[in-house]
Amino acid sequence: MSDDKPPTGIALSALDPTFRDHPSLYIDQLRSEEPVHQDREFDRIVLTRAEDIESVLNDRKLAKDPRKSRPGSFARVIERVDDDYKPTMLFADPPDHKRLRDLVSKAFNQQSVDAIRPRIVEIGNRLLDEIPDPDRFDVIEAYANPLPTIVIAAMLGIDDKDREDFKHWSDSQVIGFNPRRTVEETAVLVAGRKALNEYFARIIDQRRKERGSDLISNLISAEEVGQKLTEREIVDVCILLLIAGNVTTTDLIGNAVLALINNPEERDKLTTRPELIRDAVEEVLRYDSPVVNATRIATKPMQMGGVDIGEGQSITTLLFGANHDPAAHPNPEKFDIERQDKKHSSFGGGIHYCLGAPLARVEAQIAIPLLLTRFPKLRLMAGHHPMRKSLPSFNGLEALWVDTD
Repeated sequence: MSDDKPPTGIALSALDPTFRDHPSLYIDQLRSEEPVHQDREFDRIVLTRAEDIESVLNDRKLAKDPRKSRPGSFARVIERVDDDYKPTMLFADPPDHKRLRDLVSKAFNQQSVDAIRPRIVEIGNRLLDEIPDPDRFDVIEAYANPLPTIVIAAMLGIDDKDREDFKHWSDSQVIGFNPRRTVEETAVLVAGRKALNEYFARIIDQRRKERGSDLISNLISAEEVGQKLTEREIVDVCILLLIAGNVTTTDLIGNAVLALINNPEERDKLTTRPELIRDAVEEVLRYDSPVVNATRIATKPMQMGGVDIGEGQSITTLLFGANHDPAAHPNPEKFDIERQDKKHSSFGGGIHYCLGAPLARVEAQIAIPLLLTRFPKLRLMAGHHPMRKSLPSFNGLEALWVDTD
């Protein structure tokens, strides 16, 4: 590939079949030939070196709010910025970001995550019990996809009778990460967001009258230095948990199962030494990152690697690139659950480090051993090639068919 032009634009997203199935082919080429890449198709700078990516993720002078990016840039396209746009916590900058994060973290903390561990075990076992044909099934459809949605629904206190609609609406929101979405897809996205807004507004009204032990009740009660979350902010947090929590955890579980099937020696280690599950989950996060990229925005002209970056220009950090940079991770293409360099960039970094990381870790640490214990002979179904999703910014499987006998 060294004789080819460096990949750019759509070629650096899951919309491209090569990037979708073999991202390292393009990312390694960029890191070698043009580590600070000017992607003129999306008016952004793309980074692939771990050192550069860590520097950007931890730079407090860079922005997340897409309104600070210039017209037509990648950040504005993704977020559909208009006159009424107000960023959620994911795209907010200080001081709003700190206020929102401090309030949300009071309700969504390690104690809350630890408290739901028994419920996750119960949900995982129930899903495995309900698999129609336990000899042959799609791990994604039967297990990895529904588990995070049910867990989030349980944490939010969603009524069981609403769960099907709830999942349909939440699934529709990931369309927003596709910069090439059609008019029809945008309509589905907008309709799903409207339905979720109305649904959560009703739930919030109910919880204000009668508090429970659920996350929405805790968000209503959360207060920091005399400030509380508004109804709009609570709704935004709930929707953010759905999008960021459901999709990424589904991908984490699916990617883990595939990596363990493809690396039987590592799977045997985990089977005989179950205490390695925490290390195994961290290695999956590094080796097959559920999130491919994170974006920052230059607030003033700057330079990186000899490349001029203009004010308002989007900077895309390819997290997968950082996780597979041989300068940071020796032999990065090897899947090793006893790897010593456990640090990775899959949850971002700096002040925007993923708030849901503890929940994603716990779900994977529980879900993977449950599946492997129930089906110790799990293997890829003969003739089946695992299908990757064509969803930009994310890296996961559309389907993973397995045989179990």
